[in-house]
Amino acid sequence: MDIKDTIKRVSVSGMAQASIKELLIGTKAAPSEAPANTDVNSDADTGKRKRRFPPAKDLFLQLFPGIDLRRPLDPNAPKPTMVKPSTLECFQSKLKKPEVKFPAEAREIIDEIKARRKARSCGASFNKTGSLDMKNLVCTPAKPPKDGVFQIRTPEGVPVLYVEYEDGKMHGVQKKFLGGVLSEIAYYKNGKLHGEMRSYNNGVCVRKFTYKEGSLNGPMVQYGKGGEPIMKTNFLNNQQHGICVVYTQGYMICRTSFVKGKKQGMMRAFYPPHDPNEHQKVSKEIFYLADLMEGPSYTYYPSGKKYMEENFLKNLKTGPCIEYFETGNVRKISMYENNKLVKRPEEYDYYGKKITT
Repeated sequence: MDIKDTIKRVSVSGMAQASIKELLIGTKAAPSEAPANTDVNSDADTGKRKRRFPPAKDLFLQLFPGIDLRRPLDPNAPKPTMVKPSTLECFQSKLKKPEVKFPAEAREIIDEIKARRKARSCGASFNKTGSLDMKNLVCTPAKPPKDGVFQIRTPEGVPVLYVEYEDGKMHGVQKKFLGGVLSEIAYYKNGKLHGEMRSYNNGVCVRKFTYKEGSLNGPMVQYGKGGEPIMKTNFLNNQQHGICVVYTQGYMICRTSFVKGKKQGMMRAFYPPHDPNEHQKVSKEIFYLADLMEGPSYTYYPSGKKYMEENFLKNLKTGPCIEYFETGNVRKISMYENNKLVKRPEEYDYYGKKITT
């Protein structure tokens, strides 16, 4: 998540400098878990191990999840190239455009570059080797306390991160800021996310999650620029589970059911209404079984009349595919097997007469 105008170069004491160095060179905490307490120093006299509380590095690295900023970019790495997919036959061509996909190796490089841009937007700098320079942070206190509040600020006092601790673990509220404006608020319980998490863009809530003991459990809502909901769904143990509804301009355009992260049952897409009082018409019906299209699928004209009937077997078009005129007369009959056309289509004119060529 972007954090702007947050970190600037300041001079720090030797002890603070060492703590700040720890902040950026340690191992990143696992997603949705608090940094674990680490016992690293032994007492030779007593044989007991001294307790060290979570280093601040893990908190900062949460601002750039999934990317290792300590590793310099490889100058010999291949440059990312965009690979455009073939033309997609989608039922909502005006609403859904083909996406540009990247090869896996290029995606990794692109993510690394984006993460470094985020770091620079915070005021962070990189040394000659390309590694992140961690000497610019202002931490209060120098490292997370056992009990109390840990904060990262700019020299001018603009907040970057605010975290509450209890017994050496994140417990209570955590706030992230972008240019001094709240960008995310979350709640922790015994080191794990617990409760509602909200993300903001220029003061407007754009995403809302519900966590329970570190896992996504409960409703999730995504909002548009104007604050209107554009997607509502539910999660169970980090997997999408239940009804998922997608909106555009305040109108429902898709309704799907999920079971343990997989589409299950009937998916219906809708035409946006021309009149606010008009009842929305179904544009597409697809049946899913364990995330795969299975059985008959129907496409409809805006009038509600049937346009096409297809059949699927484990996500592959199989059997007859029939297209209709809006009058109900057959327009074309095609035969498929494993997504391949196996028979020359039979075509008919508007009045039902077979077209011969």
